[in-house]
Amino acid sequence: MNPSKERALVRLANEILGKPFKWGQLDCNILALRWLDLLTGSEELAAIVGRYSTKAEAARFAAESDRTLVEILLEHEVEFVEPGFQQPGDFLVTHVEGEPWHRAHICTGHQVLSVDIETGGRLIPLSDLVECSIYRVGGA
Repeated sequence: MNPSKERALVRLANEILGKPFKWGQLDCNILALRWLDLLTGSEELAAIVGRYSTKAEAARFAAESDRTLVEILLEHEVEFVEPGFQQPGDFLVTHVEGEPWHRAHICTGHQVLSVDIETGGRLIPLSDLVECSIYRVGGA
């Protein structure tokens, strides 16, 4: 990752860490789309932020949406990365069993920037993510 993107990731982490989870304002999809917008100059976040405020509304929004988070990432020419080859700035995506969405995290090295409903914005050990798909924005 180039130095300006690295600084952007640090700024994003500083903004997110310790902040409480809030559906549609600070959840894992909001985190992922904020990072995607920073990396690519896209405006994907604007299409989702504030569109839901409860878990039920989030589920309805996801079910009615014409694109999943992974489809949005793929539209921005992300590359699939083999497990074990992740780098800072990569998207780590897990499927939430029984839910209509994916959970997104951002790799920061040996830790992962995550937003959890119980703990809000936090860093977790990379090793805590057992099964995930890894995506990298080209040139990031």
